[in-house]
Amino acid sequence: MEEIKSDNSVFERMLSGMTLSGPYSHLKIILSRVIGNPKLGQKYLMVSSSSFGVVILNDIDFMEDKIILHVKDTFYVMEQQFELDVNETGFKFLLISWNDIKSLVRSDNDITASEDETLVELER
Repeated sequence: MEEIKSDNSVFERMLSGMTLSGPYSHLKIILSRVIGNPKLGQKYLMVSSSSFGVVILNDIDFMEDKIILHVKDTFYVMEQQFELDVNETGFKFLLISWNDIKSLVRSDNDITASEDETLVELER
């Protein structure tokens, strides 16, 4: 992942506060379940309480207790910024790796296809 632009001491304090009992325990940052650091520019399903859509995460900034996400909506082809105050505990949105979603769908389709083939063979 590209370097997050910030004052490193503030950023380190935030990360260390993300423990279960820390002051930032409400923050969860998971870019992908793939081991390793994915590059920015990947697609994510962005889900909020009022909408959802596929976005490309172009950049992440951290300054003055705010995480700033720079995303591009793939449907409307619009670039937007979302600011998250690290001290607010309310739900804002989820970002789910689009590659993870595709893998889950492929896996489910493979299981369904193999079950269908088994059923066809039993009916013969």
